[in-house]
Amino acid sequence: MAEKNYTGVRWISETQKWQSSVRANGTTYNCGMHLEQLNAVRARDTKIIEKGLKKPLQILKPVKKVKS
Repeated sequence: MAEKNYTGVRWISETQKWQSSVRANGTTYNCGMHLEQLNAVRARDTKIIEKGLKKPLQILKPVKKVKS
């Protein structure tokens, strides 16, 4: 397995899937189990955006709000 290491993403050999999670303010947010590593990373980034967490994104790009 020559996969890249991403924060909050790990391989679970028992299930043969990638698990992702993000921890912030004493709470751990589970982001699910995924067949592909990048899907696990994407799910983690999505959770960060959804919850408004102050964590760096790893593959998704932040969207800048446009003033109206």
